[in-house]
Amino acid sequence: RDKYFTEAEKKEIKIRAKLRSLVSELNPSIQLEQQEFIGGMFPRNFLSALVAPPGTGKTMFMQKFVSDLSVGGSIFDGFIENELPRMCLIFSGEAGYEMMVRRGAQTKWRIHPQRVKVADQYKFESDGTSIMLDDTEGWKNICRIVDMYKPDIIFFDSLISFHEKDENKSSEMKPIFKRVNDLARKYNCAVVIVHHSRKRAAKERTLSLNQDDVIGSNVLNRIVSLIIGIEPMKEDERTLLVRPLKTWFSSFMPFTYKITEDFEGNTIIETDFSPATVNNSRIAVWNYLISAFEVDEWFSIQQIELGDINSPVTARQIRTILNEFVKNGKLEKRGETKGSEYCIKNFRRSEL
Repeated sequence: RDKYFTEAEKKEIKIRAKLRSLVSELNPSIQLEQQEFIGGMFPRNFLSALVAPPGTGKTMFMQKFVSDLSVGGSIFDGFIENELPRMCLIFSGEAGYEMMVRRGAQTKWRIHPQRVKVADQYKFESDGTSIMLDDTEGWKNICRIVDMYKPDIIFFDSLISFHEKDENKSSEMKPIFKRVNDLARKYNCAVVIVHHSRKRAAKERTLSLNQDDVIGSNVLNRIVSLIIGIEPMKEDERTLLVRPLKTWFSSFMPFTYKITEDFEGNTIIETDFSPATVNNSRIAVWNYLISAFEVDEWFSIQQIELGDINSPVTARQIRTILNEFVKNGKLEKRGETKGSEYCIKNFRRSEL
């Protein structure tokens, strides 16, 4: 049959066949693997951003997080439990390797040193070796390092240390964001960029962080799957609030932590997974459910003790909240109206 087509027609047929193979049907019956979250927070195969005003303690948060991940078990003092040990890779451009070692000695956080690798920007620059995202050889070296260590999670702390582009220009930042996003897909890991929030006008400083506060937000919001904000609490600026600002996946409950010292002078982190200042009915109901019922244990609305929920809520509100959890995939439902029963699914610690 090919003899009846011109060379140009044959080429067009091949192009269309290739394009057809790349277009997918939206078929809900296709079985995909359950999304994995490294440390219960950052989705594997996707790009995430950790955003906070300068000097808020993003690097401290990151170091505590990867220290716990390297050992496994409890992450961030109870954010999740029973996590597998993970390989972590940090491209460090601010605190640097030496400061992280000093901090680790001061905090005495548990850590598996072989599972936390640090590529110090200063050390690479001093050697004349590039690990810049906007440099061809630097990008190749980043990929080589990732390929050598095969991490479960990668942090760039902070992003601005690894490029020389104008972060306020979407056209310049798009290739940078695309490269870090490609890392997650190509190497089957979670990638997190530690990023600064924009400088606010005086009248905005009392407002909470939102996804539009991220520098380069226009292009970043289109590519990143999760933006986590860290900001001081208004009541006590030493207490830091961690919460999702934007996510493509199920969210987690906001929590707070405070960096302080113990009686021996060691730096410690105090966490609060049910802070009263961010509590609401939905959070209170979820906390009650995970304390009162086991995963896969069926229960009815009639079994819920309203007096034990740490928030004023009516039976009607309970039903609305439960149905919301069903839609979000947190609960499974069977039966209809008054005979409905529910059970907890896809449970992650402090998840909403």
